[in-house]
Order: sequence, then C-alpha cells, then structure tokens
Amino acid sequence: MNGTLYFFANDGVNGSELWKSDGTASGTVLVKDIRPGAFSSGPNSLVNVGLAMFFVASDGVHGPELWSSDGTAAGTSMAADLAAGSASAGISSLVPLGDSLLFQASDSAHGREIWKLSLPDRVPFLLSDINPGNSGSHVIAMARSEDLVFFSPLFSPVGDNELWKTDGTEMGTSLVKDIYAGPFGGSTTAGITAGGFYYFGAAAGSDIINDELWKTDGTEAGTTLVAEIRAGNEGSSPENLASFNGKLLFTADDGVNGRELWSIDVEPTGGVPKTVQIIDDGGTGFTQSGTWATGIGRDGDSLVAASGSASEASWAYTVIPGVFRVAVTWPASIAGAATDSLFSVLDSGISRGQAAVSQQLPPDSFVADGSSWQDLGLFNVSSASLAVRLAAAGANGNVIADAVRIERVGSLADIQVQLADSFTHVPDGGSLDFATVDQHNPLVKTFRIGNQGVQPVQLGPISLPPAYSLISPPALTTLVAGQSTTFQIELDT
Repeated sequence: MNGTLYFFANDGVNGSELWKSDGTASGTVLVKDIRPGAFSSGPNSLVNVGLAMFFVASDGVHGPELWSSDGTAAGTSMAADLAAGSASAGISSLVPLGDSLLFQASDSAHGREIWKLSLPDRVPFLLSDINPGNSGSHVIAMARSEDLVFFSPLFSPVGDNELWKTDGTEMGTSLVKDIYAGPFGGSTTAGITAGGFYYFGAAAGSDIINDELWKTDGTEAGTTLVAEIRAGNEGSSPENLASFNGKLLFTADDGVNGRELWSIDVEPTGGVPKTVQIIDDGGTGFTQSGTWATGIGRDGDSLVAASGSASEASWAYTVIPGVFRVAVTWPASIAGAATDSLFSVLDSGISRGQAAVSQQLPPDSFVADGSSWQDLGLFNVSSASLAVRLAAAGANGNVIADAVRIERVGSLADIQVQLADSFTHVPDGGSLDFATVDQHNPLVKTFRIGNQGVQPVQLGPISLPPAYSLISPPALTTLVAGQSTTFQIELDT
C-alpha cells in the first residue's frame, strides 16, 4: 500500500504480529503488538481496501475479530467486534471490492453468511441472508473478478454449491446459473479472471460432465462449458488456474497422461466489467477538437488548451450501468492553469453532472495506479456509454487534458415504477378490479405510470386481453426520474 509492504512476522519477542517494510532494514518495523508480550495475535487474511489494511487478529481480550491499520500503531485498531467478549464470529474469506470489504462471519440469527464493511463508516452488516434461517449458506470459493465477487454457497434454497455473484449489494447478490440442474450441487471451485471472463471448475452432473473448465461473463446465458477435457463422467478436475500472456494456464487430468499443464487462448475482451478504467490523453477512447499544445503529464504527456477557445477533449468508456466514481489527474506545473476547469460526465450524451476543479493546484483526493487523482464525484450511469468532457470555453485560464479514471462502485437502485388509476395504486404483479360494466356502455379508465427510481425507464408496448382497447397511449415513451405520464384503457361490452 503506497509503496509499503505489509506482512505478518514473529521476531521472537512479540509473537506473530503485523509488520511493514519500505524495502530497507531500517524501514522494516513492527506496526503494533496487538496482543502484548510474547503471545501472538494470530493475524491472518491481510487485504488492502482504500488506504487501510484489514486482517483478522485477537488481542487476547476479544476473540479473532476484524482489525484495520493505516500503517501506524495509533491507527491500528479493531474494526468490528461481531462476537462479544472472547467468542469468535469465525471471520474469514476477506475480499476487497471497491471501497468495501466482503467477508464471511457467523451469528446466531443467520448462521454463516457474507458480510460487508464499507469505507469510511466501517459499520459491518449482513450483505444477504442467502440461506434464510440460522443454518447459514457456508460460502466457499469467494473470488473477485473486476467489480463482481463470485462464490459458491454450500447450502441455498436454489441448489447447493452452485455459482453465485455479488456486486456488493443485497439486490445484486444472486445465482448466476444452476449448472448441475436441480437440487444437486455443481461443485464450483474458485477461479480467476482472464480475457474478461471468469474461469472456474464445475460439474454439470455426475453422469453428464463432471468437474470441467467453465467460464462466465456474470450472466446465465454467458456461463458455458469451455472444454470437456476428459470424456465421460469422471472429469479432468482443472486446478491451479493462472493467466499469463494471453493464455489461461491450469493443470488437468485427461485420463491418459495424468495431471499435466494445459493452456487455452483467452479472448482479449469479455463480459465481466472492469472495476477501474483509465484513459490517458491520446489513448484509445480519447478524442480532441480545436487547438491543443503538448505538456508533461501521466504517461509522459498532457494536452493544454487556451482559455476562451473552442477546444474540447473527451474520454469515452464502455461500461456496465452502475454508480461510477470519476476522477481526473493533471500536472501541477502548467503555467496559467485555470482555477475553474469544467469537467462534464455524460451518459449516452445525457448530462449526469459537472465539476469544476482548480488545475493550479495538484490533484489531492487520493493516490492510485501510480498517480494522484482529483475526485469529481459519484455519477449514476444507466447506459453502456460513459463519457467525460473538458471544454476550454469559459475557463479563466488554460485547461489541461491528461488522464481520467472511472471506477464502478455499485449498482443503480432498482427501477421503481408506480401504476395507479384515479383511486387505486396497483402493486407490482398485482391486479385491479375494472368495475361492473353495463351492456352497450363501455367503461374507460385513466391510468398514471410514474418513475419513482433514479434510472430512466423505457416504456414498452401495452398488451391487453380481448375486450380491452388502448384508446389513448402514453404521451411519453421514456420517463426520467420523477416523471409520469397517463394512458387510457376502454372495456368494451
């Protein structure tokens, strides 16, 4: 983290504790003796989230709990006491996801399930009660793949040991595919991301294809068998998956040669969305218009446009709809830089917000990917196209186009549509009594449909049973947040 290596070590005096090193003997020091004296705090499962390290340890008073550290003794403390006193919540399987930490833990109400802790509030909570009740789902094979975490619950109502995913939200936690159809388990094993897909081992059935190599883009349709390496029902049991130089490497047993090293070429692009995308000036996805001069910057250069000109720069990304943190960087040594450089964030051409920054000062929101970045904020993007635009017009100095970093930090809130007639709200999946109609006296009802969510809603065709007619269609076909429209239906007699 920030050029410092964190690790666990035992110096023979303090027991096994958290240490750090800057690569020098003098810079290799104990961070904190969590369990004072020669006893070990038993630290394990070290991961980095934001500007903190998280791990499991015991101070001798509390059981093994979740701890965090900023690299200082004062900044090293217990992050959560899930099991009071010396009891243990069995915290394990720590997986960072954006500014959050996912992990497994147990409590008496839910059993063993996936929990989440987000920065900066650091309040842990149950992410999803996958197996309702106190038995728990007992998740195995948790593995991050860009902005998703794949896993396999040993117990769930929709089939045991199948492939699941989460984007860090309860609504975004779901079964990907019932690979071994029915109540049986697909024996899913932990995998890795290569070429944009998540590769893993799974069994489609003991008498069909047992334990072979599969891949997924995070959708049911995109979850497919890669190859049946060992014909029949024994399976090749792919293990030790690794990505190297455009290939997926793994060991497998084809039934003839024993367990050997195998490789396949992986697609250069795939469906598992990247958590972070960075486009530098001049990189793929960057366009410019007008007059720009060359300056120093990330990857060796940046572009500078004079105030008041018609010059514009744009960074275009292909994304999965969601909530994105957008940040920019620039060199702080450009003479005459503007204090109000205006960046706009667009969702398929629709503005999702703007942010003005002073490029006379260095960006200082956070450090990542070898650069300092200035945070522009969080933006809801409902399409597959996100663009960031910088315009020189109106700025009070030179504007600087360097690199733009986007990070998908969550899913959009569920689409929320409300349908009602003049007096009655129609619940989701519900019905409405159209009233009693006299013969030869048609009845007309006016309905209002409104978008109560944050995403635009595209209205499709209205399907009606016999004897019903749409006499006045909706005036709008797309509803933005908070917008509504009406339509009329007639019941003929």
